[in-house]
Amino acid sequence: NTSGSADNKMALSMETSNTGFISKGQTNFLTNPNKPIEGTKDYISENSSIVPSFLFYLYHSKNITEKKEIGTAVISLLAIKPIDDLNSEVTRININITLSSALYSDNDYEGAMTAGEKYDLFASTATNITNKSNFSAYYSLYMKSNKKYYQDGYYHALVSDYVLPVNTKITMIDLVSKKYYYYAITEEDVKKAKKEYEKYGECSYALSKFIAMGSTSSNNTFDESQNNNKYYKTGYVDEEFIFNVSFEDTNITGDVNNKKLLLELRNKSDQTLNSVLSIQHSSLTYNLYDDSKATINLTGDFSEKNVYLGDIPALTLTANFTQPIINSLPVTDTTYFDKKMGVKISIYDEKGNKLNNSSLLGLTYEYNNKTYYPRMDGSVRIPVAEKVANWYGKIKVNTKNLNLSSGSYKFIIEAFGSSDGIYFGATPSSKLTIDFKIVDSVYGLNVKLPDDEIIINGKEGLNSKKTNALDFDTGYSSNLANPNIRVSIYRRLYKEIYDTEYEKISLDDYITNRLNKIGDDYDYMFIESPNSNSKKTLYLKSSLKSGTYKFVFSLYDGDNFIGDSKTYII
Repeated sequence: NTSGSADNKMALSMETSNTGFISKGQTNFLTNPNKPIEGTKDYISENSSIVPSFLFYLYHSKNITEKKEIGTAVISLLAIKPIDDLNSEVTRININITLSSALYSDNDYEGAMTAGEKYDLFASTATNITNKSNFSAYYSLYMKSNKKYYQDGYYHALVSDYVLPVNTKITMIDLVSKKYYYYAITEEDVKKAKKEYEKYGECSYALSKFIAMGSTSSNNTFDESQNNNKYYKTGYVDEEFIFNVSFEDTNITGDVNNKKLLLELRNKSDQTLNSVLSIQHSSLTYNLYDDSKATINLTGDFSEKNVYLGDIPALTLTANFTQPIINSLPVTDTTYFDKKMGVKISIYDEKGNKLNNSSLLGLTYEYNNKTYYPRMDGSVRIPVAEKVANWYGKIKVNTKNLNLSSGSYKFIIEAFGSSDGIYFGATPSSKLTIDFKIVDSVYGLNVKLPDDEIIINGKEGLNSKKTNALDFDTGYSSNLANPNIRVSIYRRLYKEIYDTEYEKISLDDYITNRLNKIGDDYDYMFIESPNSNSKKTLYLKSSLKSGTYKFVFSLYDGDNFIGDSKTYII
């Protein structure tokens, strides 16, 4: 409220820029010795050679009256680079910031421009974007006036040295009245703008065309007279706007370079009264580039190609976010701007079938000390970074409680950018396939049955091949001294509809083979001294009781039980 306070009370903050970081944040610096810092204290940089950069903001009252040196702030950072799980390389970085204030005698707009959609104060950055992206422009006018400044017919207009194409969408935020407006460029606008451009080398778009958000009528537009009364306070004028310009739905071809979008206040004779400070024109320039879409390329590896159930191997993934570089600066694809990066992991069997939640019960994934579980469709979605950027991470795959048969499987891993890092559209940005094998125990026993022998006609005892044969393929690997494989059969109980219990029954009632029975518990010797791969056929009887049956093949070392493998028939 007073010039003394305005000249001496200011604020300094630091936040991440669009390059070099995968995390977002803002740190505020205070002259409070007990609490000199508030906000974000940890920033994560990209996994790339891109140099991380910060943006610094000096917040001040608009009515400062002194040009002076304010002082110096020293910000101390520790850069921590992990070497392995236990060790890191630590480097101290001190940033010296010299602060000063300057006065402009001209009563013109201050401006800023940057890539992406912004809804609050932002700093100017190089605005190099694809021709399907968007940018934001900020304009602020503050000037002293002892009498009402706005006269009848005064109006605001965006002035462009580029004819904006059809379907350019502009969102306007009036920060003074706290209202949102929008406008989409039409064919008629383009024709009018071309005539104006041919005559003056620039074209204008009156704010009176902008429609208030939430309107039920297109006639509810920006009211110059009403809003100008709001911008004038006793003794001064105060205006503040943000414009978000989107080219997503346009058909721009080729590059568009060094174009400006400025704001002017004009009188009813179309004469410019207030324009943007000329020294800021260079920072209010944007470039549009064709064929410059950013891409995410996902690479990775699995720490174990043969996974024994109970292990906790890790998926090591690297996402390379590639944006074209022109004149040593990246071209921003705002499709990914303000998006979070996520990965979706699915598991498929060797026949290409996606495993669902019931098949993966007990499987969990761990990332950044947080546990994730497969969803109903078997996939897991993990948000890995606050920004779409060059990312590297390890995701632990915990198989401790997993009950999955031995065999060949593959991960299908999809990387994407979305508003929450969890859900995305129909097409992921990148896809990666990693093959691996499950060994359902450390001893490596896996017994399989051909698909065409799983469904049995109980009355005749014949499978779909019209034979009574069950051809078991047995894979085995271990260093046991006296290995042998035993078999038993179980039939599912049907006391309840969803009963999952089985009872052990006599194998002699179901097969014609004469197997040696071991003990009194319906266990039979299947293979003595097994090879790494053995084939053995059991032949079914006829008139079999309907139901689901489970063959359990148990590995023993002598008479010591080691583990088992299960196969089902119906």
